[in-house]
Amino acid sequence: MTRKMRIIKTGIASACISILCMLALDSGARAQQGNAPAEAKKLKNPLTATEENLKAGRELYQQCTMCHGEDGKSKTRMASSMDPKPADLTDKAIQALTDGEIFWVITNGTERSVMPDYGATMDETERWQVTLYVRQLAKTSEAK
Repeated sequence: MTRKMRIIKTGIASACISILCMLALDSGARAQQGNAPAEAKKLKNPLTATEENLKAGRELYQQCTMCHGEDGKSKTRMASSMDPKPADLTDKAIQALTDGEIFWVITNGTERSVMPDYGATMDETERWQVTLYVRQLAKTSEAK
């Protein structure tokens, strides 16, 4: 085989691997986002980001730190052993979700990961408070 043919084959193989990686990342992001139904997008958070609601959200979020970490970036020992990895809650893709979609994922968990549903263990107000706190994690991350 000529040198030129090896270079072409290597280039094609590299392109195929890149495409497969992009597809895998995209499907992983969709899994982490929880594939919330369209009606979840329309849900509006009835709470405002008061000090009291953020404090309550932060306290409730402590249940999530084993996987998502204190800072929401999912760089924990537990997260490193999971497949798919827990979502980085400060990531733009997650922050682009509506409050209703985040609330839905907290309520129902995600289909293809071990993200549990908190619909039975947190009341509606608590789940909205965690939603507020997830938004705060991104703001805190940006400030650093």
